Amino acid sequence: MNGKSIDISTAWVDPDDAPELTEEWLDKVMEHGVWKMGELVVSRTEGMDAFRKQMRHERPTGNKTKVATTIRYDAEVIAAF
Repeated sequence: MNGKSIDISTAWVDPDDAPELTEEWLDKVMEHGVWKMGELVVSRTEGMDAFRKQMRHERPTGNKTKVATTIRYDAEVIAAF
């Protein structure tokens, strides 16, 4: 590139370094504002209860019926991609 590089003065922040969302954070930060579930406006208590419930859910384990497999393609098929 022949042009001058743009000076990026802001430091990159790793998203893995983000603080964990805790009950303390919810109480401190989420005191004000309009709570919505979809388009429905709900009370702060209903919104916080739904948010806490969602935070407690574990990651889905996925479909138990999946099977690992291997597929072989001709070289021409791979070259086309």
